[in-house]
Amino acid sequence: MWIICVHVGCGRFSRETDSLCNTMKKACFAAAAEFAKSYPAGELVLNAASKAVMVLENDPLTNAGLGSNLTAEGVVECDACIVGCVPKPALPVVGSCAAVAGVRNPILLAGELARNQLTAVSRILGRTPVLPVMLCGEGACAHARKLGLQCASTDSERSEFLVTARSRQSFFHNSKLLQKIRVSPEEGGGRLFADQHQDTVGAVCLFMDRALASAVSSGGIAMKPPGRVGEAALIGCG
Repeated sequence: MWIICVHVGCGRFSRETDSLCNTMKKACFAAAAEFAKSYPAGELVLNAASKAVMVLENDPLTNAGLGSNLTAEGVVECDACIVGCVPKPALPVVGSCAAVAGVRNPILLAGELARNQLTAVSRILGRTPVLPVMLCGEGACAHARKLGLQCASTDSERSEFLVTARSRQSFFHNSKLLQKIRVSPEEGGGRLFADQHQDTVGAVCLFMDRALASAVSSGGIAMKPPGRVGEAALIGCG
């Protein structure tokens, strides 16, 4: 028996058009369906949770992965985290990444960091190597490439990686509003980022006979400074 709870954000989409609301529901069902495939296959619950959130990262309408909010420099930087407990060995594990640019699915990187903690490692120079729990920025991107995850291959490609026409249009709109406010604060007006989704996506997954895992992923707030670490990457916060 298994249970999964999936979300694409809190409190926003119920007030949107029926069309967008239904689209987001379909994304949730697709994520749950991907998780459902993993249970009979006997996969680790961490893998199943990662795959569910990956479906949401690949949906261009969510604020995670493809189509995420852009930074003040017009680049997608994502945060992701996964925590879980597996029965054999009975061990809590966690993996997290932050301010990651140019990685298609940050949740897969976070999942790899978590699974590394389940692997026995040999002693080097008389001590057990320190396995990273959280990686940020360029170090996280380099590790993702080493793992063979789908990544941008060049700096120029990374600047456009995961950017959609919708997210680029919102970026230009928000940039103009910010410039207007800087030049004439008293005339700034308007609701900044009014049409921008700020939500985190996630899934909580339970294998009754195997384990529990919770995973989240986010593109962060719109127009954030490059390198910002969002709540989604912080263990126990996101």
